[in-house]
Amino acid sequence: MEFGLMSKSVNIVWQHISSIDGLALWFADNVSEEGDIVIFTWGDIWTGTEERRAEIVAMEKYHYVRFRWIDEDDDTYWEMRISHSKETDDLHLVVTDFADKGEEASMREIWEENMESLHKVSGI
Repeated sequence: MEFGLMSKSVNIVWQHISSIDGLALWFADNVSEEGDIVIFTWGDIWTGTEERRAEIVAMEKYHYVRFRWIDEDDDTYWEMRISHSKETDDLHLVVTDFADKGEEASMREIWEENMESLHKVSGI
C-alpha cells in the first residue's frame, strides 16, 4: 500500500515511523520499549486494552523500519518505507503488511485509518 505524504522532510517522517514517541502520536495509544521489544497498546483502562509486542527486525535510517509481531509464528512482518519521487519531489509511505486470505480489505482500512491519524497529529 502506498500513501502520499504532505511533508517534504524525510527527517520528520522518519521520526514519526521509527521512534517510540513518534509512533505513540499516531499508531497506538501507548508505545513503550522493553529491551529490543516494542510494546503497542490500544484502548484505555475503562473500555479495555489490546497489547501487541513486536521486534524491529530491520531498519535503515531515513528509509525503512520493519517489525515482526512476537505472537506470530511465521515469517510475516510489517514494514513502513519512505519513498521519494524525483519527478514530483513528493514523499510517500509504502506499507507492507500481511493479511490472511479474505482480510485484505480490512487490513487496508486499518492502514487508511492509521494514515488519517498520522496526518491529523502531524500534518504529514
